[in-house]
Amino acid sequence: MATILNSQNYIEKASDIAIKYGYVLNYDNKNEIVSIQCAKDIQQTDDFSYYAKMVYDILNLADTPTIIDPDTEFSTGEANYYSRPCMGTVLCDIVYDTSKSSLRISFEEKDLSEEQIKTKFEEKYQWLKETQK
Repeated sequence: MATILNSQNYIEKASDIAIKYGYVLNYDNKNEIVSIQCAKDIQQTDDFSYYAKMVYDILNLADTPTIIDPDTEFSTGEANYYSRPCMGTVLCDIVYDTSKSSLRISFEEKDLSEEQIKTKFEEKYQWLKETQK
């Protein structure tokens, strides 16, 4: 992945942040997918304050370019994050009882506050709970 993310050591720095919060960041190099999962010793709760803070820190870790055309690798004359669309998001696991889902948070949403990110988690968690009924 020869992009700005790579040149800024994004994966390593994001992994360090996830570990600091007790989570695990996985990077699938083949598909260029970043996902955050709960460590096995973390009890999943419906309080997403901590998770939202971590995601906020990860989203704001690297400089994001302005997107002109996300379908081309060098739309601005320089390599950008969006040479592959999947690198535009971070997948965040949410667990309720025996069900699991992922919330997609886009780099375009980096201007959201921690509270707004928390609300996204709460809405996804509520949806997951309702699908259990």
